[in-house]
Amino acid sequence: MAGEGVWGVSPEQLIEDFRPRGWRQLCLTVGYVGLLVIALAALLTGDVAAFVLYLTPAIVGFLFLHTRVLTALIWSVVFMLGIFFAALGSQLGFLQALAAAGAFVIGVWPDPRAQPDPAQAGQQDESPSRPAPPPAPTPPLGVSQSWPPASSFPPPAAVAEPLPAAAPPPESQPTRAVSDRLQITTLGGFSVRLGENDFTTDLLEHPLLSFLWVYLLVRALDASDHGIRREALAEEAAPGVPTSEAMSRLRRRLHDLRHGLPAPLAERVVVGRDHVRLEIADCDIDLRRLQALAGRCRDAGELVDQQLAAEIEYALRSTSSGDFLPLFDQLEQRANDGRGVAGDLVSDLRQAIKLTADRSQRLAVFPGQHRVAIAGTSLLQAQQIRFDATEALPKLTPVQLVLKLTPAGQSSAAASIKDAMTRCAASGSLQPQGCPQNFSSVESLRDPHWQVVGDPGGDLAVALDPDHGLLAKGHFQMILAATEPVTGAVSHHAVGGAYQTVLAASADALTVQLLEASSAGPPLSRPAAATDSAVRDAVRQALAACATSTSFFTPDCPQFHVLNDIQDPTKNVQWHLSGDPAAAATVTFDGATGVIHAVGNFTMTLDYDQRLVGKDYPQHAEDSGAFQADLFWDGSKLVPVTISRPR
Repeated sequence: MAGEGVWGVSPEQLIEDFRPRGWRQLCLTVGYVGLLVIALAALLTGDVAAFVLYLTPAIVGFLFLHTRVLTALIWSVVFMLGIFFAALGSQLGFLQALAAAGAFVIGVWPDPRAQPDPAQAGQQDESPSRPAPPPAPTPPLGVSQSWPPASSFPPPAAVAEPLPAAAPPPESQPTRAVSDRLQITTLGGFSVRLGENDFTTDLLEHPLLSFLWVYLLVRALDASDHGIRREALAEEAAPGVPTSEAMSRLRRRLHDLRHGLPAPLAERVVVGRDHVRLEIADCDIDLRRLQALAGRCRDAGELVDQQLAAEIEYALRSTSSGDFLPLFDQLEQRANDGRGVAGDLVSDLRQAIKLTADRSQRLAVFPGQHRVAIAGTSLLQAQQIRFDATEALPKLTPVQLVLKLTPAGQSSAAASIKDAMTRCAASGSLQPQGCPQNFSSVESLRDPHWQVVGDPGGDLAVALDPDHGLLAKGHFQMILAATEPVTGAVSHHAVGGAYQTVLAASADALTVQLLEASSAGPPLSRPAAATDSAVRDAVRQALAACATSTSFFTPDCPQFHVLNDIQDPTKNVQWHLSGDPAAAATVTFDGATGVIHAVGNFTMTLDYDQRLVGKDYPQHAEDSGAFQADLFWDGSKLVPVTISRPR
């Protein structure tokens, strides 16, 4: 568990509570620091009365930065003290009065960013001042009124004609442009967009605010939920803290939610007298699209028309696969060490949302013998299946077509998939749309660059899907390089997993139409050449390269050293690796991602010179602990990605 401070609250939460917000509070903080300096100077001269006189307003003013009346009163007193000392002939008194007058003006200046926070004034329900949301759009972006969503779609039945391979017809498209609405992705990842603007990073860079915003989103997805009581939200944000203190902190955080986030996100937060909620009625949310279609499929019964079938296909293609809000566990851990009940709510929703759609087609035929055939082409092998439609009565007779590609078709599909992966690697996003790779982190990584490792078509398997046509599945491996927000160094991360793609067949080529992550499919087999001995050799070379670093911190290496005084210059930094840590490393293979892990323990010693009082002194230090090396196999050799400290 993270370190705890007052009433069991982590230091991170205390910093969030008391940090200055906006230019007004920052200027006032500078003023209070000035009063503190005057108080300390008075103490050094033995003037205890002046020490108390200046220390008291400095402390009280800082603790109540968000107030205006008390701030104005404090600086009025400081102003009068300055006038008094100036009348006695002190030039510093005149400067004090002038500075206090400026601080007084800043203290009473209204916040230019938005209207007053309802959490601190009036306690009335202030919905955001924006036009009323338009009527609910027609599916596939409609919103169902039932909750939770159905655990599966009913199977499309007796479709009279084959499903179209393209997007649904124009009448099924939303009546309002999606770019005009806030788009929220919750399945397989998390993102918040408005048109071309992506606000995901802006939200996640505030750990406490992002937790509250996403938690309110989870509750808002329940159509029967009309908001959470302030007391319950305060307990969720600061569990174990006395109620009065928790409510005081909640008021500050609600103010930050309304004024510290980008406007499209802040205006969604509705603060009432007793309840807080998130307004999402006119948002485009992937979960609600599936929820709406699930309700329409239930209403359709056994017969699904072609229009609804096309909308189902469109939704399944355009919706990410994966868990519901996979980043929420990290957000909750950062906010309250996982001591609230929000995680239980999200876990329950994840179980309810798992859609195991039966996408088979049912065709009505006459009793007797039938034949299903696929004509052969230069890309597809010919195939035919005979069956008796009366054998399984009164149940349906299953017919499974096993699609097989010719060697030319296999090569064409692999080349098309490799080209699509290369385009995905050129994306400058951690979660690119229409691509299988996805990297989630509570840290705000910058300038992401992707690199494809190996051949993503190496384990390609193609099947005939009733809804999608030619459906190919395989595994991809990529290396993500991104800039760390604190150190500014470029670190690397191993990202891999299963993908699926819809292929369109022409006379002589197969082309990728849709590429996305997949949670289904058999795991990868460990490459025979990637033996434990070969992995240890690669890790041994990587650790030796880390030992050649001339920095106290090196990205993709496990060692680091923190100076006691970073102001003193250093030089001649040399690391020395003790023994052979790779020899005893434990090697494992992750069949889901293709990542090879090597875990062990290391010890490194450090020698450097540090200038103290005009002279260089040799210094010695040691760093040791566990390490984890991540590697890929690119088809011919091992590729080390990073060596880190296990979390």
